[in-house]
Amino acid sequence: MNSLRPSSEVAALHKEQKQLLQVLQVQHLFRDSFQVLLAQFVGVESGSRLEAAAHGSCVSIMRDACDVITRFEAAQDFVTTSP
Repeated sequence: MNSLRPSSEVAALHKEQKQLLQVLQVQHLFRDSFQVLLAQFVGVESGSRLEAAAHGSCVSIMRDACDVITRFEAAQDFVTTSP
């Protein structure tokens, strides 16, 4: 029975690695999407009303994303290996 413990730990680590890779992929998608969005707003001429609206939209999107992250962290609906 002692030899089964390492196998189950390895399986658990593989499962956790898969979940972490999925989270990392989502983070990369978010980062890439944000960079594209930011590039669109940077092209707007300085001093125009459109620039102010673009910056407002960008801030709103980032605020919403931070709210989602905060709610996720507050829910404690994830597994961690740290003590």
